Order: sequence, then C-alpha cells, then structure tokens
Amino acid sequence: MMNYAQVTEQIEQLKIGNKSVDTESILEKFYEIKADVKFAKILFIPNVYEKDSIGEYLEAILKEHKFTVGRFTSFAIKRHCGHIFVNGKPISQKEFASMGEAVLNLEEPMTQTDIIFWIALYYFAEKNCDYIILPTENSSVVEMEQPLKNETQNVECAEHILKECGIDLNEKVIQKALQKCKREGKFEVLRTKPYFIADGADNEASVKILMANLQYSYPNNPYIFIVGCLQGESEGIVKASALLAQQIITVTPPEMQNAMSAMDLAKEYSKLNLNITNASSMEEAVEIANIFVGKDTVVVGFGTTAILDKFKKVLNKK
Repeated sequence: MMNYAQVTEQIEQLKIGNKSVDTESILEKFYEIKADVKFAKILFIPNVYEKDSIGEYLEAILKEHKFTVGRFTSFAIKRHCGHIFVNGKPISQKEFASMGEAVLNLEEPMTQTDIIFWIALYYFAEKNCDYIILPTENSSVVEMEQPLKNETQNVECAEHILKECGIDLNEKVIQKALQKCKREGKFEVLRTKPYFIADGADNEASVKILMANLQYSYPNNPYIFIVGCLQGESEGIVKASALLAQQIITVTPPEMQNAMSAMDLAKEYSKLNLNITNASSMEEAVEIANIFVGKDTVVVGFGTTAILDKFKKVLNKK
C-alpha cells in the first residue's frame, strides 16, 4: 500500500494540464468505471476564485441541515488535501493516499489537475455523500443578474441554489452555518496594526475585487503587496494592482512547476511601479515588508492560493 509521499511523488511526475478541471467529462468516465456509483445530487458553481466561497457556504448550510456533503475546490491553500472536503473537513493524508493509489491503478491518461479531481470523486463515493459540490466552466449553471462583487451576494447565491433544489431551509440554521465558515484565504485578516491580509485572488477579475475591498475597508491606509502568481496570469494581476501599492514584493510560489519566478514578476511590476523588490523566499518577503510597515500599513499576500499557506506559517512564527 502506497503512502502519502509516494502518491504525491507520482502525481508530481504527471503533466500539469489545464488550470481548470473538465468536470463533466471526468464525471462521465468515472461513471463508466464505477458503474455502481451515481451521484444523484450535484451542485455546480462557477470555477473562478471570486465565486469559490459559494461552495463553502453551500457545504456549511447543508451540513448544518444534517446532510453529508462533499466539496471539491480548485483553489487550495494546503496542497493536495486542501482541494477535497467532506462536511468542512479536508481529506486526510492517509485517505488521500488510499484513494490516490486506486486512481493511479486505473492507468487512465491524467494530468495533475485531473487526478486530484478523480481522487475527490472516489472519496465522495466512499463517504456516501448526499450532495457533492463541484466547479464547472459552464457559466450558465448558476444564473446571476450581475457579477458577484461581495460576500453578501455569494451567500444569497448559495441560498438561491439550495431553494431551487427544493431544500427546506431553516433561517436560524443557515445563520449558524455561516458563522462557522472559516473563509480561509478570502480577505482573511491575519494580524492587525500593522494589518496582514491573505487573499487568493489569482487573476485580473479577482484582483480587481480584492483592490475594491481593500480600498473600501482601509481607504486611507498605505498598502504593501506580497505577490506570487502562476505563469500566464501576471499581466492582469499587475494591471489591476500595481498603482495602488506603496511597495511591492514578489515571491516565487513554492513547489509549483508552473510558478512564475519572483524576478520575472518584479520586471512586469516595474513597468508601472518602481517600488519593487523580489524576494528569495516568503520569509525574506515578510522581513522586507516589516522594514516598511507602520502601524496603519496593510500588507496583503495574493496572486495565487499557492503562496498563502507559507505566508500564514511565516506570520505565525513571528
């Protein structure tokens, strides 16, 4: 039997693949292989970071109403187990290894993106989930009159989805569920005076929302940005954030084959903001930020969820 390290080592040897999971296609293949399994109740949400918290709200509300709920998210702070949840609890390394070994033995052509989703489906089947929550690129799955701009709208959307499914909701239970949501990495305030905030905004659209929330919550404060992103996302991220920062510190996302180097990202930022430093590590990035901070400074780590676990760990050490 393979352990977690052995499974993750084999996963890292696969091609990275597309950033987004082809949910519907993999579900069809899963049903062909696991003919005895059929997920009757699947809730789809758009696979973009600014709407990802809808899934967490759905999971929390359904759990509080005594359902067993599985959720897969593309935006994990803690690899790889942070992609897969049942009733708000991430899959354990032991369970991940067990499911991962079974999936690897299928000998299906898979990318790194694909296999984590396959593992999630095997895990949800084993846990006999009443509902599973999955991301999709099909934007028509969730009908919205306007783009979501804040968490109030995300909550309203989650409640709307559940009501459309005919679930009898209790308002007191909903409020209890929402209070338990951790919303890790979603404008998460880690420290105050000076302020340190973690946000997984990873493209132009989500970074624009982050900047709007930042200016609304801290309109008169100076900002320092610690940014790490994946290849192909830098142009929009830089465009949406460069002009607001007093100082920008770039980092290379750890253990990511498709990470953009801190040096290359710094070069992109320097075209719009000369107050730029590239750091060799997250530890160094936080040290540099601490040189510039005053008690009202807001330091924000963003660009990809891949940097947030390290960002939080460095702050906790201090």
